[in-house]
Amino acid sequence: MDHEVRYAAGGDVSIAYQVLGRAGPDLVFVPGFVSHLDLAWEERFFARFLRSLGSFTRLIWFDKRGTGLSDVPREEVSMDACVEDVRVVMDAAGSRRATLFGVAVGAGICTSFALKYPGRTRSMILWDAHARLLEDDGYAAGWSEEFFWPRQSPTTATGWTRSTRSVPRRGTGCCTPSTGPRTGTCRSWWRCSGPE
Repeated sequence: MDHEVRYAAGGDVSIAYQVLGRAGPDLVFVPGFVSHLDLAWEERFFARFLRSLGSFTRLIWFDKRGTGLSDVPREEVSMDACVEDVRVVMDAAGSRRATLFGVAVGAGICTSFALKYPGRTRSMILWDAHARLLEDDGYAAGWSEEFFWPRQSPTTATGWTRSTRSVPRRGTGCCTPSTGPRTGTCRSWWRCSGPE
């Protein structure tokens, strides 16, 4: 299966993407917090997941701006910019209409894309989707701040800045126990995938 990395112009940044498979309808995969188009193929589980999706669809997936092989923007990333990144990647890949598959923050991006471009959205698959993480007035389904923040690494609790390459110690083995013995590998992957 072809792993060629291509680039789409997303305003002031270039968005790295790949197209896998030829069979079936277009499926645009919008990953969660971080991704890296090259390093993903080194992780057996994820590579198998991508190959499986590409076996019955034409899979289009990309590194969101500021992650992986995509450029780091000069300004804070907005939801509108993320939605437009999906559109420019679809345009560059020649996809007029697709099923959108979003994980975590990618689910929010897919939902926002579908609202803005309903004619380009065939259907959606949302995994680990949530309206918001923290509870608030009128939204009791979120986590309390007392529960959430102590479980975050100092880096994610204060914001992952361009000047730091600190990698979360939690979430690189505890959420995926099968990677536990290779936690160092997972941390290296996070380091390469996150913001500069």
